[in-house]
Parts: sequence; C-alpha cells; structure tokens
Amino acid sequence: AVAVAAVRSKRRSLPTRAVLGAARRQWMPPRLALGGGLCSNWQRGAATATAAYLEPSADFVDLVDGPTAPSLALDPRERFLLLMENPPLRTVEDLSRDELKLAGIRFEPRRLLPSLAGGYTKLTLRPLFGPDGQPLSVENAPTRVVEGPSVGSKLRSVVWRPSGDGFIFVALPPGGSGDQGGFGEPELWFASFDPQASGAAAEEPIVAERVVEATGRPLRLNSIRGSPARWHPDGRRLLLSVEHWEAASA
Repeated sequence: AVAVAAVRSKRRSLPTRAVLGAARRQWMPPRLALGGGLCSNWQRGAATATAAYLEPSADFVDLVDGPTAPSLALDPRERFLLLMENPPLRTVEDLSRDELKLAGIRFEPRRLLPSLAGGYTKLTLRPLFGPDGQPLSVENAPTRVVEGPSVGSKLRSVVWRPSGDGFIFVALPPGGSGDQGGFGEPELWFASFDPQASGAAAEEPIVAERVVEATGRPLRLNSIRGSPARWHPDGRRLLLSVEHWEAASA
C-alpha cells in the first residue's frame, strides 16, 4: 500500500503536459503497424507536431494495389466459365457517393443501386471442354472477351441464361455526374454466343446488345435489392425490376 501511494503521489507531481506527451509517444495506431518503417516516421512527426501525408514503401503499395483473383460464374450446363475481373480497390469517388438509409438498407437514390456498388472491369468467356468432349487445360482453352458497353464501364449483376448460351449483365458507363462517382445510369446488356463455335470463331469477341424498352427508351433499372433482371425458365423472357420514368421525374 505504501508503494502504491508513492507511485500515485509521483504521478500527481508530473505536469499535465508531460503526462500527455508520454501517452502520445507510447500510443500508435494499429494501421501504421502494418507499414513497418512507418512507425518511426509517425513518431517523429508526432514529436514535431507537424501534419504530413505519409506513404508506405513501394512493396507495400504494390501488395495492396496489385491485381486480385477474378470472380467465376459457371453456366447452368457446366460447359463454359465466365471470368469476371475485379478492380483492386474502391476509389475515393466510390466512397463519397450520396446514399440514403431505409429499413436497414443503404442505397444510392439517383441510380437505385446498393451503397458502395462496385463492378467488374472485364468479362472473359472460356470453354471447359473441347469439340471432342475432352477437358481443356488453361493453356489450351480459347478465350472470348465480351464487348459492347463503353470502355471503362463497371460490369455487375451477371445472370446466365438457362440454356447456357448467353447471359445478361448490368453496365455502369463512365461519365456520370460527381455525386454518381463518375459513372452514369445503369444499363442492361445481353451477350449471346454459339456454344458449338470452333476454330477462329471460338476466339472472336462476343459483342453484347443493350436491352431497352420497345419504344427505344432506356430502362430505369432498380438494383437496390439485388440483380434487376431474372430469366424466365424458357430462356426467352426476362423479369425486370424497373422504375417508371414518370415516377422518377415526379
């Protein structure tokens, strides 16, 4: 008890500024611990009370910003594999979009998308079997890139056709206003191909077509609760979740 009282009295005698300074030198944000060499730089910056933007080493940046593994979507008949390339990280624009909160759901009111909605940067089709029915290795399998949407679009909500010879997806074209994170209104696209194609035709790009209303007006898609389009079992019709333009402009 005597030792504890002595320690307490000693702490009271220290100036408040000295106590705060010691605590500041001992505390270090957990995030900076990942940066290795950043710890000493941060401590020197705190000691001199200067605010500066610190960057990690080049190896650490390459690790964080490096390419990620693609997402995969197998067709219903298990003959083709769709490779969907993911972006490395979300951008500042992605994190700064306007959002609303309703019943536990966060969404973008202008584009009717979930908050922080991302997308793939590229879609590539790869067959799993050759014309003879034998499995194809990664080195020998031909690939077909999906084209159609504007360059730089974000691609999302991929849904295979039941017959396995096509799929629909949503594209977010670049060029939207600032509150849309640099991307415009969502567009619905349909990509179809011949499963029996061989030779040079099996490596040609797949050109997708945009799905619009019968009048030519673009669809106002609602993706807040998931994919805005689903296939009918017959593979010839779609069930869409859309908003009327009149309601959107009201």
